[in-house]
Amino acid sequence: MTGDQLRALIPVAWRAVIDCAITETELEHLAARLDEDHREIFPPREQWFRALDETPLCDVRAVILGQDPYPTQGQAEGVAFSVPDGMLPVPPSLRRILSEAEREATIAPGRSSLLQWARRGVLLLNAALTVPEGTAGGHATIGWQTVTDAILRAVASQPGPVVFMPWGAHARVVVRHAGIRSSGWASRASGSRAQPTSWPCCRPCCWRHACMSMNRPVMAALNGDVDSGWRAAG
Repeated sequence: MTGDQLRALIPVAWRAVIDCAITETELEHLAARLDEDHREIFPPREQWFRALDETPLCDVRAVILGQDPYPTQGQAEGVAFSVPDGMLPVPPSLRRILSEAEREATIAPGRSSLLQWARRGVLLLNAALTVPEGTAGGHATIGWQTVTDAILRAVASQPGPVVFMPWGAHARVVVRHAGIRSSGWASRASGSRAQPTSWPCCRPCCWRHACMSMNRPVMAALNGDVDSGWRAAG
């Protein structure tokens, strides 16, 4: 794979943003690293940029950032945390999200795909957009962070408020590296920041608190009212 071939996979609505932030050399390096990995890579190539395809930049109201796709056959579908409807078993992280999402009526019972969120303004992005089979974090250092940085900075520069929700320690590091300074807040182009929220990811009680906190701003984003949703979450 060449850098041009990798670039051609990027949705047109996002391509200019990434072109402005990534050099041809960086894109060639990432393409070469992907090409030299002969393990099976998830998700399929045509879904590497699906998160961007499902949520155009002008529509983004919230960003949920994970680490990388699920490294198990059939689970990754190109948007963070989501698996296709009917896929069993549901990964533990998604199961906890769905439990609270069903409680808050943002996901219909029995569904496991989060594509309906993506199509309504919630950018479900991973820090690395690919993963080799069976090796979580296996593509964390091959060059995806340059792409992720460009995406996050582009979203933060949009004129309206956007809720950023990095999920887990690695995601928080990625967000800080992109120059977005806290672990969950509403961001405006003017640079104002809401009170940051903690996002614990270990004990079950903390997971539930985090999922409840997440669903409030997600619901607000889906309703087009990020400001009020963020005040509820803060």
